[in-house]
Amino acid sequence: MPGARSGSFVCLMVSDTGIGMRKEVVNHIFEPYYSTKKERLGIGLSVVYGIVKQHNGWITVDSLPGQGTTFKIYLPASDEVVMEKEQDIFSLDLFKGNKERVLLVDDDKSVRDVVKRILEINGYIVTEAGSSQEALFISEAEKASFDLLFADIILPEKDGITLADALIEKNPKIKVLLSSGYPQNQSKWDEISTKGYNFILKPFGLTNVFESCKKRIK
Repeated sequence: MPGARSGSFVCLMVSDTGIGMRKEVVNHIFEPYYSTKKERLGIGLSVVYGIVKQHNGWITVDSLPGQGTTFKIYLPASDEVVMEKEQDIFSLDLFKGNKERVLLVDDDKSVRDVVKRILEINGYIVTEAGSSQEALFISEAEKASFDLLFADIILPEKDGITLADALIEKNPKIKVLLSSGYPQNQSKWDEISTKGYNFILKPFGLTNVFESCKKRIK
């Protein structure tokens, strides 16, 4: 069982009675953008894998053609008493924008829709793109006048780092905030750090988005 270790764990098991998967498909299902269907991007399970690993657990999958599929998620168990934590109270007004222009790039439209709505109702001007090529085209049309590039690292064409490099060549003042839901892609982290780009891990919350955008633009 890859990733397993000794100790006490809680197991969440999800099963279906569908068509199942061949072994060669199972071996790739946690890879970003792997999919057996052309109309799907295949990013969902890689995000699940990343979240489970982020919580010091592991995930397994058993599947046979015609016999359905079973996923098992193992998360560390604890005997510690959970103490109620007082909620920090602060105003989100601290993070509101003042018509700063954000170029939002993510191939997942549902993510773009949520982030764009959050930022726009809080004072930012957001232009969205679904790919690096579209973002470059928009930047050219807008004469590179954006304050912040907020882009996913893993994109179908050029990745977010390459996109950031290209936009900075045209506008050295633009700030960069990259995101990803796949923290196991360690090959990119050194490059991100070396270039001085900022990073936020998916899934992110309302406060994370506000604080990250405001700090980077400043």
